[in-house]
Amino acid sequence: MGESSKARELYDALRALEAKAKAACRKAGKRYSRRAVARAVGGRDSRVDRRLAEWLHRDWNSAKTPGPSSCEQLLAVVQVWSQWADVTCDPRWWSTLLDDAQPLRSPLTPVRPSPQKDRGYAAWIEQHFLPAQLLGRNSELRELDAFCTGPDSPDASAYGWWQAPPWAGKSALVSDFVLRHRPDGVEIVSCFVTDRLGRNDRQYFLETVMRQLAAIAQRDAGTVGTHPEDFPDLYRAAAGACQDQGRRLVLVVDGLDEDQGPATGRPSIAALLPKIPPAGMRVLVTGRPNPPVPDDVPDDHPLRAPAIIRTLDPWSHATGISAFARHELRRLLDDENVGVPLLGLMVAARGSLTTAELAQLVGVRPYRVAQLLRGITGRSFIPGSHGQVLVPDPPAASHVHALGHEELRREALTALGDITAFENQLHEWADSYHAREWPPDTPSYLLYDYPRMLHGAGDIQRLTAIALDPHRQRALLERASLDTAFSHIELTAQAVRHQHPDDVVELAALAASSAMLAERARAMPVGVPMAFARLGHARRAMDLALVAPFPAEKAVCLAKVARVLAEVGDRHTVEVASEAARWAERARWEREPSGEDEQEVEEAIGEAAVTLIAVGELRQGCELLGALGASAAAGDEAGATVVARAALAARAHDPALARRLLKQAERYAKELAEGSPPDPSAPVSAWGAVAAAAEGLQADRMYERISQYVQAFPPRLMGSFVRASAASALAAVRPEQASILAEQAARCLHRALDDPDALSPEDGADLKLFLGLILTAVVQALADTGSVDRARDLVDCVPAERHTGWMGTDTLVGARAVLADVLDEPNEDPPAQTLAQQAYRLADQGEHDEAGRRLSRALETLGSPQHTSARYQDPWLIPLVTALAAIGQHSDSALLARSLRDPAEQVLALAAAAVSTASAGHLGEARFLAHEAADRAQTLEDADLFGWEVFDAIGAAAQALAHVGERDRALALAEETGPPDHNRRQRTLVAVAAALRSYDLPTAVDLIDRRRERLMTMDASPLGWSGRMADLAELFAALADTDAECAERLHQAAEHVAFMLKETKAWRNTEDLLTMLLLHAREERDDARSTLMAWEKRWASSSPWGLPTGAIAVAHAAFGNLDAARQHANRHNVPYSRAEVLAAVAGYLARTPSGLRIASASTSTAFTETFRSLALAQFPPGTANAAQAARQFTASALAGDGWHHALPALARIAPAAVERVRDIVFTHRRLPLPSG
Repeated sequence: MGESSKARELYDALRALEAKAKAACRKAGKRYSRRAVARAVGGRDSRVDRRLAEWLHRDWNSAKTPGPSSCEQLLAVVQVWSQWADVTCDPRWWSTLLDDAQPLRSPLTPVRPSPQKDRGYAAWIEQHFLPAQLLGRNSELRELDAFCTGPDSPDASAYGWWQAPPWAGKSALVSDFVLRHRPDGVEIVSCFVTDRLGRNDRQYFLETVMRQLAAIAQRDAGTVGTHPEDFPDLYRAAAGACQDQGRRLVLVVDGLDEDQGPATGRPSIAALLPKIPPAGMRVLVTGRPNPPVPDDVPDDHPLRAPAIIRTLDPWSHATGISAFARHELRRLLDDENVGVPLLGLMVAARGSLTTAELAQLVGVRPYRVAQLLRGITGRSFIPGSHGQVLVPDPPAASHVHALGHEELRREALTALGDITAFENQLHEWADSYHAREWPPDTPSYLLYDYPRMLHGAGDIQRLTAIALDPHRQRALLERASLDTAFSHIELTAQAVRHQHPDDVVELAALAASSAMLAERARAMPVGVPMAFARLGHARRAMDLALVAPFPAEKAVCLAKVARVLAEVGDRHTVEVASEAARWAERARWEREPSGEDEQEVEEAIGEAAVTLIAVGELRQGCELLGALGASAAAGDEAGATVVARAALAARAHDPALARRLLKQAERYAKELAEGSPPDPSAPVSAWGAVAAAAEGLQADRMYERISQYVQAFPPRLMGSFVRASAASALAAVRPEQASILAEQAARCLHRALDDPDALSPEDGADLKLFLGLILTAVVQALADTGSVDRARDLVDCVPAERHTGWMGTDTLVGARAVLADVLDEPNEDPPAQTLAQQAYRLADQGEHDEAGRRLSRALETLGSPQHTSARYQDPWLIPLVTALAAIGQHSDSALLARSLRDPAEQVLALAAAAVSTASAGHLGEARFLAHEAADRAQTLEDADLFGWEVFDAIGAAAQALAHVGERDRALALAEETGPPDHNRRQRTLVAVAAALRSYDLPTAVDLIDRRRERLMTMDASPLGWSGRMADLAELFAALADTDAECAERLHQAAEHVAFMLKETKAWRNTEDLLTMLLLHAREERDDARSTLMAWEKRWASSSPWGLPTGAIAVAHAAFGNLDAARQHANRHNVPYSRAEVLAAVAGYLARTPSGLRIASASTSTAFTETFRSLALAQFPPGTANAAQAARQFTASALAGDGWHHALPALARIAPAAVERVRDIVFTHRRLPLPSG
């Protein structure tokens, strides 16, 4: 039976099942023979017994593997054996096993997996429509290929409509074509319309297709919307983008006849399809001959042309299955007491119910359910049992049941009539677990499939209630189903944004839910999806990779998963690699120039490029590699390492390309070493990467450079890090030298730990900052050179007081992970990454059972209530603290503030709570919080924090004290934020003045006057007078309308600055221009509006990063041009920044009071807050439409990353939304909620 392990697995499974059937027959007193099996399968003339003799020859080496053409016969035999043995039969499991057992060959040449633009949707198609193997459709596949790739001709239609009756295999053919046989040069956008799964209306079509079109057109999927009027522009843009690249866009719509729109009096999907497909676009639809073309399709539309119809012959392999399924359907309908309820529940459920769940609902034993449901249901393709089991169950394990075909559901629905009672039974069942806060024994269907039922039924209210229930989200997390929780959030978001786009309560709940799940996603080590991929669970690996919160992280995870899939020969490899590239491109598009995410984006591009080259997509990989450009040689080892890895990956596909890349990598490494990089080990890593990809003399040259570099490195503590890196790089080729270097590194580090007082100031700082990094590198070097005991001793000698390092990091975690990986002796409570790495290695060694157990433990660790992500997860909660205090929930605000783990953020939160509580008129509670913030701020010098964090916290505490009238202590704290002339101290004093003006106006005026005088008399900066008008704006905002004489002095100063700017011809920055415009616009609002629009035209070519976009958008709003405000916000390509701008406009429209001024805030953010306060004083928004406009801007801000900026505005316009966010956050963080 060949040499395949899967062929042997099929052989063993068949013999085992036959043995069970034979034993059952003997037990029942019946005679077993293969001839009897043949008669049961195909009647008197069947010759299946002869085939069985070939397939199950006693000698494995003489047995023949059943071919694809035998699939139907084999499944029939398995059904008979299963019935006789009284075990459940899983046709999909057997079909997949038969498919995997085939020798490597392809039904068409070439077979090309489709790099779907929406990978999640591709997985859904595969789950519900794709056959294990498409048999006997080669000619049809070639015809589809010809339709998609044929030349444009005035005589040929751009449309094709393949029609056939039910059970003809339309969806099987089209899904196989879309996922496995996409022609070269074609981009396929697909939509599979199905009533069985509740995805059968115009809105579903738009949501599905526009996401894919947006990716092709390189537009942000979060902003394209799902409105019908936007569809033509989007498909034109996508088709044009394809044409520009020498490709063709093909839109595939399967199941057009199942569109429920025409039957319910609503617009049809067909009416949306382009009348004249642009830029060579083709449209392929499938469906039954009836119902006819919907009435809302124009008379001259191509769908009404008979010439486009192609009648598809029924698929021969489906006829036997359909006859058997209909027989089973009639058998269930004849059983009124049990069969009908079972069928009704499955029809209503629109998903998969386990045997146990159905038994519970119907009130019978699971055995009875299993017996009745033979043949009519298929196995639900959710990993294991609804995602809980990592390793697939054997055929005899308990099943999950779902109707296997849409026509079957349609016939069952017709026979049953009204199924409302069954739907209500499922709702009541769900309500009972909802009321118990989704306990551990919650049925899997309710956690995994029930939301799809609600979405399909259009029950958005119930869907929202359960998907956004934080207790249910926690239940999914505890079952290691973070990916499922995210998918339900997205499903709900689509429905809410379509039906209730301005419902800020639900939108806020969606955003908060995503944020809390993202905290868990950040803690998901990439080793987990990689281990799933290595164990053969490709789809689950992809789903888990995609829960990473940011595009760059998604790209890296997907790239690593793709390389694992390539190693095991999985057919999803190219698809996943292309998906990684798409996310890398999106990360590049959304990055902020010179922002903090630059390194992550470069890593994502590099990983995706290497992966594409490794899987043979050389052109696309090299294009992406070229996107690194000059940054590849800009000062770290990433450029050289990535290019070297790309060279190694290219060697098997294009040796000449590999040589060119290797030469480039060596040049990058040389430039890096000559440039004194901030990471002293970077040249070692770069040369090591080049050596690993090179051969012969070139590799030797790289190793020699490593040796020379290490010898010349100064005798500092960081030298141990460099030597350890060199030891690991040289371990395989120069073991003696590597051992010496590793021991030198270990001795150096050991001395530093034993006597830190003897270190130089520079080495002492390195020990404090980089101990974890150095220790991990040294332990890795010792392990690589075989000195594992020495490595363990080194870890044990780290003093207890150094186990927690800079910024609260665990200095031992990396070293312990290295030891656990080397020794295979996991700690009592190892981290998830360690367990995932062990699972991967075990799977690589063929120990799949133990690998599955380790991976299960990793997921349990991630799902445990104690598991939390890294320290930086709390800053976005500070606006929630502010909002809670603003709506009167002072105790909740303080509780949340005190729960933050970072000491500086805790002070900021307490100060924010105090300011907001004081603004709400509760001075007693506010004073207590302000003093608590100040007390904690004065202890921060002993914490492991950056200086700016401490100064931010102290400045915030000073403002909090000022807001409750504590002048003296506020001023004293403000003076601790820096020297007298330091800008940070000056701005903090201005913020304190703004807070004191209600309690001590003379002091506030004095502070403002002193700052004004300093601005007018200070030495000219390199920019001259530029920027001083914006500084004066801060003083105007701090004074407000409290002192006319001080205000007059400020106006005089502003006039003088304006004069000096004109006289000196100094450059006027945008902040200066906006401030002057606002100060002079009170009497000339229309002129100001026109001036701002004229400036906008001049700024059109400028990047939004160089402009105070928030202030510009607020200015448009203040001058009454809300459309321009929104357009300016949408200029941002980064969702976070876009949300910040939208929230600023919402805050203006909602008259949100100013909060804390953070000294380290970006210039743009700080000026926007100042400008908003000034605009509120100069041009308070009208009452007529401001509330509704604020709601709309807030809703837009809540749509993605950065949503929390809208929380203060929410406190003004929708307090219930803030309470809803509180409930979600408190439940996830396990904080007590207020009673009642």
